[in-house]
Amino acid sequence: RALWDINRGLGRDEANRVIIEAQFSFTPTIGFPAAAQLTVDTAQTLYGDPAAATVQQAFADRGILAPPT
Repeated sequence: RALWDINRGLGRDEANRVIIEAQFSFTPTIGFPAAAQLTVDTAQTLYGDPAAATVQQAFADRGILAPPT
């Protein structure tokens, strides 16, 4: 559901780019919180603070990350 919220928050094209680009940094043993944080970091790199906050909030709503500050 977090990925769907990211899609709705950023729009399909931006969300897909963030999600796919983030996966290039995943390792075989990465945990879900670390993967979520890498996705936030990728959004920050690609689209800046508003996108990163949208992504972080999607994961925070599911109890995976803390809410954006």
